[in-house]
Amino acid sequence: MSTITLQEDLQGFATRLFEQSGGLVEWDDDGLSGVVLAPAEVGSVLRLPESFALTSPPFDPGPQGMSLSLATDFLDQAGHLLEAIVPRVGRFAVGERYLKRGDLQAAVDEAFGWQNARVRVLDHGSQLVEYHTWWFAASLRSDDVWEDRLSFTINSRSGAEVSFPDPLELDELCRSQSRQRLGAGDDESPISGEIGYDRDLEVDSLPRAQAIAQQRLLIAAAGFLERIEARRKRDQKKLRDYYNALLRETRAGSKRTKVVPTAEEKQSKERAVDLELRRKLSELDERYAMEAVVRPTILIRTSVPVLGIDLTVQRKQAVRQHTVFWNPLTKSFEPFACSACHASAVNVWFTNETVEPLCRGCLSELKA
Repeated sequence: MSTITLQEDLQGFATRLFEQSGGLVEWDDDGLSGVVLAPAEVGSVLRLPESFALTSPPFDPGPQGMSLSLATDFLDQAGHLLEAIVPRVGRFAVGERYLKRGDLQAAVDEAFGWQNARVRVLDHGSQLVEYHTWWFAASLRSDDVWEDRLSFTINSRSGAEVSFPDPLELDELCRSQSRQRLGAGDDESPISGEIGYDRDLEVDSLPRAQAIAQQRLLIAAAGFLERIEARRKRDQKKLRDYYNALLRETRAGSKRTKVVPTAEEKQSKERAVDLELRRKLSELDERYAMEAVVRPTILIRTSVPVLGIDLTVQRKQAVRQHTVFWNPLTKSFEPFACSACHASAVNVWFTNETVEPLCRGCLSELKA
């Protein structure tokens, strides 16, 4: 990337950043310097006045301005502003949708595999369920760095990870579904929503979301982890080969001086070489130590009227009621959440006394 292109990208980013933070950016004719009129909150975060200079090299903005350069602290300042100003929580609501009808018992039996229990439909009806779509910033830091964004959706009632449309594209999806069902003339938008400034991401689904993000990180970064481990083993081998060669020389003595070391001298040198090898291996372990971070960045909460179907589940002599959901946006049943590992499952086993749902893996562990 050329220097000119980089500066243009920085200028474009800075302009969007300040405008979306409620400010106004006016560039001079030369395009290399300008003025930002920012809300008091922005100035407070950046420790700058509400009106300050914005320049590109070689112009100097002075102590009360900001320079758009990778050689300055511009990106750090922008990061602080993003953390403090940019909305983190979005809330949307989907209007009434067409819900599944017909033989629900047959539909449920077709969608799920009941492996060790008798399941019967007890009741059904429209229920308002909130879906939490999470975005996480994930990173691994060792001898190298891996970074990515992870996204998934959780049904806040069932706790199951579910297939869910992009919340930012729901309006068009609902319009399309309405046109298909009612005809081309129907074009009402059933979506309402807001982008909130609530910074608190502490909702009930957060622990579950963090567990999913950690699992996703390990899957997405599998190649990176393999490369780092291969490097670590390669460097360990080099160290061991080098110090093993020193040990062989120590045991053989010096051929040039024809001096044969005593047993005590050999043992002392061997201990010294062994200690040095251990120290080097310890330093290598520290160098390749892995630091993993999964941090929630955005949450979109979408309320959807879904079909809730109450089930009576009988496992031997124990009976318990569970609820499954049919989602009108995906036009499908949503999976159970395993009571042990919380993994989504459509082939379900149930425990004997409490009639809790289990996935195949957790059932195997329970039997073991």
